[in-house]
Amino acid sequence: TALIRSRVTGTAADSTRAVQFETIMNFNCFDCTPVLADGSGIDDQYEDRVAIYTVASKANHSCEPNASWYTRDVLGTRVVRSIAGIRKGDEVCISYLRNC
Repeated sequence: TALIRSRVTGTAADSTRAVQFETIMNFNCFDCTPVLADGSGIDDQYEDRVAIYTVASKANHSCEPNASWYTRDVLGTRVVRSIAGIRKGDEVCISYLRNC
């Protein structure tokens, strides 16, 4: 919050909008560090990148997910894949945690 507020100049309303934006990011963003081309891990060069995804953000958390996700490339392309059967009308659930 302090970083965004320190960069905002203008009215109190501008500052309020900046804080609202940061709050949205804190609660809805995903890590978007891409995987290495050989699939052996994540590309540390792009560590600390986050994004909000309009579709992937709709998936709920479960410690027994029926889908998984990863960031495919440096553009931040999010891929969600089923890892269990998902019937029409079922919720798509991913794990928000790495060790869940």
